[in-house]
Amino acid sequence: MKELPHEIVKALLFHHSFDESKAVLDPYGSLSKVLKTEFEKVELVDNFFSRKMFYDYVISAPPQSNSLEYTVKSIQTAMEKIALFFPLDFLSSVSRFNQIFNHTPPSDILIFSDRVRFWKNDKWESGNSKNHAWYIWDNSKTTVHPEIKWIFSKDFK
Repeated sequence: MKELPHEIVKALLFHHSFDESKAVLDPYGSLSKVLKTEFEKVELVDNFFSRKMFYDYVISAPPQSNSLEYTVKSIQTAMEKIALFFPLDFLSSVSRFNQIFNHTPPSDILIFSDRVRFWKNDKWESGNSKNHAWYIWDNSKTTVHPEIKWIFSKDFK
C-alpha cells in the first residue's frame, strides 16, 4: 500500500478546518498513521462497501481505480465532511459526473501545484508522480461550484 507523505495531510488540515475530537474513518488505511497524530479517534474498517456506518469525517487516499465507489460510499457515510485525495483527472469522467458531481459537487478542491511522490516499500516511488488534489465535501456548505485553492506540499515539510 502506498503511503502519503505527512505534509499532504498537514496541508489539508491547514487549509480546511476539522475538529480533532470528531470521529474519523480512513476506509483505505493509507493515512491512518498521520491521522492518529491529529485526531483523537481514527478508525479503519473491513468491508467498507458492505457495511452501513456513520462517522463525522471520512478522510482517505483510496486508489483511483475505485474512486467512484469510494466517493459514493463516503458521501453515504460521512455526517459532516469528506476529504479524498485523488489525481486531478478524477474530475474528468462521465460516470463520476453523472453519479457524483452533477448532484453532489465537492465544496472545496485543494490542488497541489507541486507533484506528490508516494512512499512505498520503505522508499520513495520514482517516476509515478501526478498532479493531485484534496476533494472536500463539507455538509455545512451549500454550493453549486467548488472553491478552488492552489497549494504547495513543500510549504508543510
